[in-house]
Amino acid sequence: MIISHFQINSWQADFLGYQLKEHTNLFFEGKDILAQGNQIDATEILSVFIQTPVTQEVIDSLPRLKLIVTRSTGFDHINVTYAKSKGIQVSNVPSYGSVTVAEHTFALIFALAKNLTSLNRRTSESNFQFQDLLGFDLADKTLGIIGAGKIGLHVITIAKALGMKVIAHDVYLNLEAKERLGFDYVNIDELLTQSQIISLHTPLNDYTKNLLLRPNIQKITPGTIFINTARGSLISNNDLVWALDSGIFGGVGLDTLDGEEEMFAGQVDFVQKAILNNSKVIYTPHSAFYTKEAVSRILDSTTQNIIGFVSSNTAPNLI
Repeated sequence: MIISHFQINSWQADFLGYQLKEHTNLFFEGKDILAQGNQIDATEILSVFIQTPVTQEVIDSLPRLKLIVTRSTGFDHINVTYAKSKGIQVSNVPSYGSVTVAEHTFALIFALAKNLTSLNRRTSESNFQFQDLLGFDLADKTLGIIGAGKIGLHVITIAKALGMKVIAHDVYLNLEAKERLGFDYVNIDELLTQSQIISLHTPLNDYTKNLLLRPNIQKITPGTIFINTARGSLISNNDLVWALDSGIFGGVGLDTLDGEEEMFAGQVDFVQKAILNNSKVIYTPHSAFYTKEAVSRILDSTTQNIIGFVSSNTAPNLI
């Protein structure tokens, strides 16, 4: 098989090259598939990450393509419907980062609750005044989880260990987890009005895009902490700025931002700059997944998806 891998660094290429040494592997650090021209025309398997768009045009440019493997759980960067219409299988890595992203979520929550970035900035300037940076305890606070899937449930597990109260909203109810972990499912309005910290862990789809808009953001108690380690487009940047400026969000922790693909390419617009420069915002560049353990799980699962397809013509973890 001829396999083209995009958004790959050198040590990932070494790992995949060794694991898939019986195949022809082409490695590209970039994410622009079309820019490679006829160099990858013979590609039969395409391996991508979340910033590599696999559009209809990309799919049509690869006439021998049989399988698209995304090294992620999310797959909104792939035109799955069109791929399937062409008989091309699409597989993902369903659970590599559940613990990892949950831990990162709480890293952001702790940093906001304890004013860590402001305190660190001051002490680096030999300013040791802290009296105006009063933090708060997490114990007994109500955490609202929007999207109680694998990641959301790990976040709930950590929250309960810290003595927090947890409510969750999801279209699918996991009653076993509800009883085991001790949280309640509520509708979206109840979650927005009752939570002191709100954390997003839902995939991006037609139902969840712009899930939070001004009419429902207005229901949130002023000063609420807002966390998004899921997808930037769950809330528009304009509405995020408005919620910050109006005091509805007392602190914001982000691992994703709407339009971050262009931002990573150096095209940071005015609204994005307003968010990134806001003293109430902590932003990490979609790096919540990035630990040794999680990346190893990604590469292992990607390898198994490819090997499984080659051996049986059906990839594991089909979308």
